[in-house]
Amino acid sequence: MKDEQEQTKVLIAVNEMVLHDLNQATSRSTNNLASLLVQYTSWSLTGSLSVQVESTVKFLKQKHIVMEGTGICKNKLIMVKERLDQMKHQGDRAAGHRSDRN
Repeated sequence: MKDEQEQTKVLIAVNEMVLHDLNQATSRSTNNLASLLVQYTSWSLTGSLSVQVESTVKFLKQKHIVMEGTGICKNKLIMVKERLDQMKHQGDRAAGHRSDRN
């Protein structure tokens, strides 16, 4: 019985470490993607990039919904939501510049 409890504790600890590492990798990747999208949006001179940003924002919104269901830390969800809002704003600005030129 004691060996089973020890094994369970070890498995839980390993599972928590793996989940933590996965959350960190997801967070870094999302931040990197958000930064790149903001940068590319600000460089956009054509409407085609803003359409790509818009579709990426839609994809990341879906990803955010999935993340909400997985029990990820509330602070990470807030950070992802803020980044998504920032990207959406950047995409809207790029679309506005595009319509100003037309």
